[in-house]
Amino acid sequence: MRWYRYQSASTNVNSGFFSAPGPVQTFEISDSGFNPRFDLSYAPNADLTAYISASRGFSRAAPLVRISEFLRRGQTPPYQPDSVWNYEIGEKAKCSTTG
Repeated sequence: MRWYRYQSASTNVNSGFFSAPGPVQTFEISDSGFNPRFDLSYAPNADLTAYISASRGFSRAAPLVRISEFLRRGQTPPYQPDSVWNYEIGEKAKCSTTG
């Protein structure tokens, strides 16, 4: 098991010649949890190892859309973390040369 924890805060200020002044808004996000990882290997001899592994990866939350669009509607932007599973199966072999 691998543990993660993060906290983040961002402030949005809308200003400029062609934009109407908007309210200053601060968004805070945080999350914590565990990411599992499993490994299994078998070595039938000293020169060969077969293995299988599975692990979950994690990326912290970040806005994927323009924040100003949500501010105009009075909504909080969607901040969602991403996760993905990785699977691997393979073998490792050693080649020994005699000379």
